[in-house]
Amino acid sequence: PEFPGLVAAFLGKEAPACCCQDESVSPAVRAMTAARALARGSPLMGPCKACTLIDKYSFIAVAEIVPALEAIFPAVEGKTAFIKPAVVAAAEDVKRICKGLDAHLATRTFLASERITFADLAIYIALRDVFGKLFGAAFRAEFPHLTRHFVTIANQDETINACGEVVLAEKDLALAPPKKQKVHAAPLR
Repeated sequence: PEFPGLVAAFLGKEAPACCCQDESVSPAVRAMTAARALARGSPLMGPCKACTLIDKYSFIAVAEIVPALEAIFPAVEGKTAFIKPAVVAAAEDVKRICKGLDAHLATRTFLASERITFADLAIYIALRDVFGKLFGAAFRAEFPHLTRHFVTIANQDETINACGEVVLAEKDLALAPPKKQKVHAAPLR
């Protein structure tokens, strides 16, 4: 369904399914574009009674998870200033969101319906970097239902074809500024 006031960005027929791998595109756009590309022409938009939940979880992916990751990765990679309280707060936001998702998934396999929907794909794509780069095995052990959901979506043929395989991180990413590289001075002549 269409909602007044909400603008869908980059959702044309030409939107590539592999957009989720293009690092030059905003993570929010990658998440929504890839998930919608996977959903196009299929029942992934779910039954009408699930539309509200599909939208809810899709927007959690874009409005909560992705902004938190955008506060963490550029700082840790040295692309922006590393402000430790902001980075730690963003990591805590991700954990809080994961806790809520895990609680919801404790009694169901998928987020909004009895089948995979767009919501599942949006959350999966938003969490790829959480499971693949940010947090390791200990984190996943805290959220068994969310981990089960993530792995279930990750192992679907359509997901693998569109986004590639994801390798789960073994240990947590250090939330610290990157080590400065030594700058070698030009030899004097």
